[in-house]
Amino acid sequence: MNKRNYLAVQLLSIVASFLFPYQGFNQETLPTPYFTPEISKWVLSEYTVNTKRYGNDSNYLVKKSLLADRKRKRIEILAIATGLGASEPVEFFIISEGGKDYEALSVSSVKPSDIIKALKFIGMKPGYPAEPRKNRFAAKGERVIVTFNWRASSPDQQSFTDESVRAELFLIDRKWNKPLSIQGLRFIGSIWQPTELTGTKRSCMADEYHEIAAAFNSQWAIFDVPHNAPQGNIYGLIQPNPEYLLEKGQRLRIVIQPEYTDGTKRIVDYILNVKSPAKSKADTAADLIYELYQVEGQSRSKVASNTFNQVIDKFHEVIIVGKEVYLKTKFDGSLKLKLIHEVINLISPIINKNLIVVEYNDSEIFHQAFLPDQSWRDPTKRGRSDQPIEIHISMNDTKVKTLFMLTYYAYEPKVKPAAGTNSKTELFGSITELAAFLKSQNHWQTNGVFVFIDANAVYEQLLDIYQPIRNQFPTLFVFLDENETQN
Repeated sequence: MNKRNYLAVQLLSIVASFLFPYQGFNQETLPTPYFTPEISKWVLSEYTVNTKRYGNDSNYLVKKSLLADRKRKRIEILAIATGLGASEPVEFFIISEGGKDYEALSVSSVKPSDIIKALKFIGMKPGYPAEPRKNRFAAKGERVIVTFNWRASSPDQQSFTDESVRAELFLIDRKWNKPLSIQGLRFIGSIWQPTELTGTKRSCMADEYHEIAAAFNSQWAIFDVPHNAPQGNIYGLIQPNPEYLLEKGQRLRIVIQPEYTDGTKRIVDYILNVKSPAKSKADTAADLIYELYQVEGQSRSKVASNTFNQVIDKFHEVIIVGKEVYLKTKFDGSLKLKLIHEVINLISPIINKNLIVVEYNDSEIFHQAFLPDQSWRDPTKRGRSDQPIEIHISMNDTKVKTLFMLTYYAYEPKVKPAAGTNSKTELFGSITELAAFLKSQNHWQTNGVFVFIDANAVYEQLLDIYQPIRNQFPTLFVFLDENETQN
């Protein structure tokens, strides 16, 4: 290539980088065809008018394709209907430009993170999406009401009517052949994390993935549905409602408002403290003291105390009126592990029925850690090739001896190890030595750890053992054994 041609190619590359910023060679991220010159003119006109009218008013927030009204607790975004047919799969109510328009009802030129700013502006706080890798197995967030508004014309184009329909009614669940329940959407606020472009600065993943309102439990969207709807479970079952099919290019004004505009909250946050009685011995979970605190911002107030039944009664009291219970547990360090296991078994039925959500707490051990499948004691029954490491702790009169046995498995993709065939064992005199060894090795193919410990050990001992390796192995399961005790 001669110098003139080389310079021409370089110049073309520079110009192209400004006109078409790199987003990956993925058909899903190509610019959508909805924002024609006419539509773009409409968006610009609305932005210009809103800026002139409200730009200097502190009760309004004006962004491209967005107007937020703090007094009315109301956000309006401009969008365009994609024109999906009645039998096409739907995963999103709303996306931003560059997203998966082939499975979305509408597309907007609004920046998704601007919607989060607007919701904060009118007084809402984002929750969070489910993140199993962080032991968050359920999303959290107050609900919003999303309404699609448009001007419909008669077939002869001679008359017009203003239509307003809740977002949920646009979708049919083919499993039941009914529209989605009118429950509102959940303000989860997307995941914020660093990207290659931002370095250490956190970026809103809704901007990266172009997801605004999802019809499934998305990690990346700003809103999702407030019920259990994993993406793989609902794909193909959620389709446009034939009663509300919008033509491609239909201009939409989508209104987003809090479920309660008076500040009422659907979510109730609790902390449950569990401890031993001061002057007597606790042999079972019934002997323990339970203190339930309701948390509001930085303040908390005791709402139930003494017995577990009083705690359950309080949960029932708020659940029956439509509240959502989010619970954090705090166990006293002196409690025996077998009692904690018993308490968690008492709570599990209401967790499994989705009546309450137990939140992950960095200073505690997540409740699911105490409920492993007991068949996993056998490595061949674990159903996974990335075997967890095992830490076996020898005990003496409930005091940890200076002996930790580490068992780990050679990594063989898609091969279940036979018990004892490819395992390796190391002995350590302290958890400090063990943690140092684990951090010094770079061959671990797992983030999971199984801890085998005496059921009579106390909670504080388990915390002391796990905390040094928690970040490296965030997935923990605890196996309680009476026979781990060595006298």
